[in-house]
Amino acid sequence: MLECSTRKLNENNIMYSFFSTANNYPAFPEIDLEEKEPSLSTNKKIFLEQKDHRSTNLAAKNLPTLVDHYENKHNIQIIINGETSLGQSLIQKNQADIQQQIDKLKNPDIQYASFFIEHWMRDGYCNDSDYWPIGSIDSAYSQFYNKTKKQIAAFLDADRDIKKNLTPKQMLELNQICANLPYTKPDYENPSILISMKSMLDNDIKETIKHKEKLLITICLTKEQAKQEILNIQKHLEDDEPVGYIFTNKDNEHASHFEFLIITQDNIIKPVMWNTWASLSFTNEDFPNMILSTVKPFIAYNGSHQGGTPIPQGGPIECGTLGLLYLKELLKNSEKQLNQFALQVPYYNDIDALSYLFFPSPNVLRYSQSSLYNTILKTALTPIDEDIKISHKGENYTIRTLQGLLNETIAMAGTFSKARSQSIALLNQLPEYRKSWLEEFENVTKKRNLMQVDELNLYLTYKTQHLQKLADKNSKKPIGP
Repeated sequence: MLECSTRKLNENNIMYSFFSTANNYPAFPEIDLEEKEPSLSTNKKIFLEQKDHRSTNLAAKNLPTLVDHYENKHNIQIIINGETSLGQSLIQKNQADIQQQIDKLKNPDIQYASFFIEHWMRDGYCNDSDYWPIGSIDSAYSQFYNKTKKQIAAFLDADRDIKKNLTPKQMLELNQICANLPYTKPDYENPSILISMKSMLDNDIKETIKHKEKLLITICLTKEQAKQEILNIQKHLEDDEPVGYIFTNKDNEHASHFEFLIITQDNIIKPVMWNTWASLSFTNEDFPNMILSTVKPFIAYNGSHQGGTPIPQGGPIECGTLGLLYLKELLKNSEKQLNQFALQVPYYNDIDALSYLFFPSPNVLRYSQSSLYNTILKTALTPIDEDIKISHKGENYTIRTLQGLLNETIAMAGTFSKARSQSIALLNQLPEYRKSWLEEFENVTKKRNLMQVDELNLYLTYKTQHLQKLADKNSKKPIGP
């Protein structure tokens, strides 16, 4: 059984997974619908009556508390990046690298050279993520740039970057030049005062050291390191032992974009998608066979709509809450929603490459902030092969059905291919699955509608505030060695 170095995982989660490589998919159970209509809890009523309906942004430091809460309450397994022994060793390596950078910046023999090597920008380039760029544009040093470039020309390569792997002697020489650059410029607030480049460098070196000393505490795994940890977790999983995984984008303390995965012995599943930069998220380029939750394959035409593929997150800061709720819902009750109400669907994408999409359980859709997203999934279950036209807020969409998508896969796949046999098995199960899914979706929609205020659905907003209060009440130390 896989264990974390900082939090022991639960050991009673073994069950047949719907995402098994086997083709004998489990039968879909009858749904026990609530006999009475759903009603609002007292806490939800208080929330709706209050004026503060703002979402809160979960920070990485909140996650250990919230993950422990759900693990203990629902007997599920969720790993936060860096918790495994491999993750801990990678964090220690990152800390050692940062400490080495700090030591160089504190060494008067090479501190200016070290600062230049880290922050020098080739002519015409800028880096929005660099707090102290030495560049020709968007830099406090822009006025000095051309003169400085001539002074350090011997240390620049053909691309006008500072050469890699300078010798100790070259480091001393570069440091001497950078420490004695004679340039000044008028102070921004008081132009009668001249500021020297050296004083600017001294101040920025000091601030850089402070920044890196904070990073020693908050640094976590990079995306590449998280990929190593994910594959190592998968390697050591037992049969039918799904675990959740949270990637916090290099930081174990602050708010950022978080990624959420479900890892099984055979698959890596991304149950919720975001409209964000690829550098902050996992894609098929990171895991070629990853199963992605997206409605894109179901949208054949969307008229003049330019808003991109619909996703369940409507606001800019709810990814932490939404992703955590997805993991909780899909893994609780011995993975009932993952095994019985979610599908792994083979299809051929825009370039006719075989891919797999995650068709979600209806239960997670109560947290969706997009009624269009929910409508597309419901429409996709219509029992026909032909596309269906729908209209949403004045926009026209043509929706492909799941049945049509599976028949298309069967037609395109090889006679004896796995994708073909999987699609045939899913088609055979589809009538029963459709009935169960839509019954559950109707029940979930009633609960979701109770949190509708005018054009906004506040279910997820309510949960962001609830989880933030829970985290604040029971705060725990962030993950780290």
